[in-house]
Amino acid sequence: MDELYEIPENETPEKKRGIFKKILKQLPVFLVGVIFGIVIINPFGIKHLGDFFKFKIAINILKNNYYQEIDEDSFADFAITGIAMTPLDPFTEYIPKEYAEDFMLGINAGDYEGVGLTITNNIEDNTIEIVAATVDSPAFEAGLRTGDKILKVDGVVYTGENYSEAADNMRGVAGTKVTLTVRKADSGKEEDITIERRSITIETVTGEVLEDNIGYIRITQFGENTAREFAECFNSIAGDMECLILDLRDNAGGYMSEAIAIADMFIDNGNIVYTEGREGIKTYYDATKGKTKVPMIILQNKGTASASEILIGALKDYDLAETVGVTTYGKGVTQKPITFHDGSILKFTDSIYCTPKGTKIHGIGISPDTVVEEEELQLKKAVELIKK
Repeated sequence: MDELYEIPENETPEKKRGIFKKILKQLPVFLVGVIFGIVIINPFGIKHLGDFFKFKIAINILKNNYYQEIDEDSFADFAITGIAMTPLDPFTEYIPKEYAEDFMLGINAGDYEGVGLTITNNIEDNTIEIVAATVDSPAFEAGLRTGDKILKVDGVVYTGENYSEAADNMRGVAGTKVTLTVRKADSGKEEDITIERRSITIETVTGEVLEDNIGYIRITQFGENTAREFAECFNSIAGDMECLILDLRDNAGGYMSEAIAIADMFIDNGNIVYTEGREGIKTYYDATKGKTKVPMIILQNKGTASASEILIGALKDYDLAETVGVTTYGKGVTQKPITFHDGSILKFTDSIYCTPKGTKIHGIGISPDTVVEEEELQLKKAVELIKK
């Protein structure tokens, strides 16, 4: 027999249809909220919403199907590393927290234990290229020079995008040894070079008075206090010198502000350097107090880069110095480091810089007024010229 069911008063068909209509009316608002939430967390932007879902699906596939378990805590590091590896710029990079301390050591002058190299990612062939070997360091004494390529560290192959990790493994306790497999720039030959690490104290500025009252100051890099140290060194020998040889060979750069401050000592007024960022926005750094006048010759080589080139470009454009050596490295872009909450760092190129006359030297370098290829003869030539 048929069974009879009593429909509760609050669940009549009419009531159900009303509830359904309300749901339909609210559905667009709900969907908009969901989409808006996705857009907020989507790093690819609304135009590339599909990339967000592809990214999420790819992560899930690897997490659930890769033959080994993947550390989910590293997903963000891997993703940012990939994004930062732009094929147009070797200077933009993501530095995981375990390498961040070594990165800061590289731009701040001080004491550390290692071999004494400044390296970069050569994006043309994805290799680790030496920008400069610190003067009198173990690497310098071993004959490593600008343009040499590091292929292996203790037998482990490293490519350009892994140069921060390679740098970390070249550091180590003083007295221990590290073997670098290097392709020499001058011969193209590969060779294994074993170097004993040392405690390296970086004196960014040293100076003396040479014969015939010629002042000589060498700047090895632009650290946090280099401008002050330069001023102190300059003042200490100023009474005994009539002219100055400024040695910027193998100076791979550092803090742009320090180079500007030194240029400001010699430039009366006007622009020292200007940067050009997104959409052509320019920022000018002008002289404010320069009064010192002294005949000057600057020594430069292939390892002269970045902040060193800013200083050279400014002094040359105002005819305050002549240069001797070979064409500089040609790093005419500036970087900004951003430190995350966990200590990792994103270093990205934010502008290109120009000399006071508007010259862009990135990828080109600065040619010397007097070319002298042999480094052991460059200082001799500078002395000869400055006596005239």
